[in-house]
Amino acid sequence: MEVLVIDATSAIATATARQLVASGDMELHLVARNSDRLEALAEELKIRGAVKISTHLLDLVSFGHHEECVSQAIANLGQLDLALICHGSLGD
Repeated sequence: MEVLVIDATSAIATATARQLVASGDMELHLVARNSDRLEALAEELKIRGAVKISTHLLDLVSFGHHEECVSQAIANLGQLDLALICHGSLGD
């Protein structure tokens, strides 16, 4: 399965990505704004058995770059079976 994970370093996205990888035969394109956390997550998911992982740095409030992000995901994965969007704002 080919999955795009938006705001991949959020708690819910990370937990879901771990579950997806545990189910087997998973290719992921991870999108987040913090490069250190994104690369750490990508490495962890490789260790957990992800077949393929690509990453994309993006601050999701940069709306003009969303189309490019999705296009890159499709180019890296070949297709998208699922898009997991875990981006939002938490108040105080």
